Amino acid sequence: MAAEVFVKSTGQSRTVSADAIDLDAPSVVRLQLARADVQSLERQGDDLLIRLRSGETIRIVDFYVATANGVESDVVFQEPDGSMWLAKPGPQPQFFEVTDWNELLAGSSLSTSGSGAGFILPALGLLGGVGALAAAGGGGGDDSDADADADADADADADAD
Repeated sequence: MAAEVFVKSTGQSRTVSADAIDLDAPSVVRLQLARADVQSLERQGDDLLIRLRSGETIRIVDFYVATANGVESDVVFQEPDGSMWLAKPGPQPQFFEVTDWNELLAGSSLSTSGSGAGFILPALGLLGGVGALAAAGGGGGDDSDADADADADADADADAD
């Protein structure tokens, strides 16, 4: 199996054997593997070990070596249908659909804190923003409207007496 390595700082790519993935700089490593084939993604020193359900292990050497400004490497699995999934390493790996390949290559990275996850599912951010606007715009108006309705109801009751 081959792996594609894209250097984030230059955008240059190269194809290497999955048996010999050695990174010189923060990169995106793309493997032609289904997520279902991945058993775990584990850190060992500065290397990432990808343990497959078949028993095979793929090692990405110097995966965890970051630049001074925090740019890290990422691993992406490309499914047989062509969809690409960014993996968050751990004993129970998490996968996020890649929606902007160019931004991923530009140096964004998914950290364990999730701070770099904004490019992965921009729709979630958009939905969150719409919800916040709705809450901000509708929250104050509902309270004053409810008070006005209550005041009108109280006035109507007083007039009926």
